[in-house]
Amino acid sequence: MPESRILSTGEILAKLVKKYNLDSEISVTRLFENWSSIVEPGLAKICHPVEIQNNVLVLKVKNEVWKRELAMNRKELLNSIKTKIKGRKINDIKFI
Repeated sequence: MPESRILSTGEILAKLVKKYNLDSEISVTRLFENWSSIVEPGLAKICHPVEIQNNVLVLKVKNEVWKRELAMNRKELLNSIKTKIKGRKINDIKFI
């Protein structure tokens, strides 16, 4: 009979996350909770994540001027966010 050992809380949580495929949900939670550390501080002041719909990150933007500016830099922003969060595929950004 194999020797059993007591698992740490971290080991148990890691197994549960893997078993129930919760990696992507944890990434989303981290994105929302840590937005100000994921993007530049100035950017965090003018927009924040609202939701993710069909792999599209929806950002609430302070005003129309910033919305246009961000739209022109969509690709760079998307690439930056993708490198900082793992486990959830984000294909595009929508600015509202």
